[in-house]
Amino acid sequence: MNLMTEKGLYLLKTNGHLSFITNKTIAVLPSYNEVRKYILSKSKISYLVSDLDPFEAIVDCVVFGLNKVNVLNYDIKWSKGDIQNHVLKNSSSFLSNSKYEFHFSSHQNIISKIEKAKNKLEDLVIINRGVNIGGCFDDFLSYKMKSSSYWKYLSGTKNINRYSYVWDESDGYMKLDLKLEKELKEKGATIALGNPERYKTERLFIPESGQFLMAAYCAEIIIHLMVLW
Repeated sequence: MNLMTEKGLYLLKTNGHLSFITNKTIAVLPSYNEVRKYILSKSKISYLVSDLDPFEAIVDCVVFGLNKVNVLNYDIKWSKGDIQNHVLKNSSSFLSNSKYEFHFSSHQNIISKIEKAKNKLEDLVIINRGVNIGGCFDDFLSYKMKSSSYWKYLSGTKNINRYSYVWDESDGYMKLDLKLEKELKEKGATIALGNPERYKTERLFIPESGQFLMAAYCAEIIIHLMVLW
């Protein structure tokens, strides 16, 4: 995407137009900072269409139209999903954020305050992954609470909502047997149970993947695969 965009702009005559449909990552990921900066310095973005899934692909796509002209402050036609309708957004919002993200948000004022903050998330919380039993399900999991060493087990993303989680008997139970973990590791198993004490404290946990941020508060002893905060 970087090379095609740069080459396309290079080949354009003055006032020429270029339009691409690409993976959404070019518009928002930090690894594309430089190409976004290049686009803003070499062209005018005529339109930007986000939230598209035209090829039934796993990832979202964006469409952007570029005109090879030298102009700094201008309006961009922005469509969100519906290509037939658009609103006008000023290009200054792209230049004002530190990563030059091609994204408009109704929460831009809050986002700007966050970006100006000196602290990082790691300064405020401890981030850990949940358990990884490496496929050794029969060794650690059970649909019955066989003993007091078994705790409730939250099996995956399906259990998480935006602000809460749901557990029932079908999710089952798990034991954090560190001695068994060591024995299985010596036989070549890839397992990481972590410190059991972290499941006894108040915490937030989030899924490892998802289309939007989901976090659930937890104050009970329950084991899960998600990321711990």
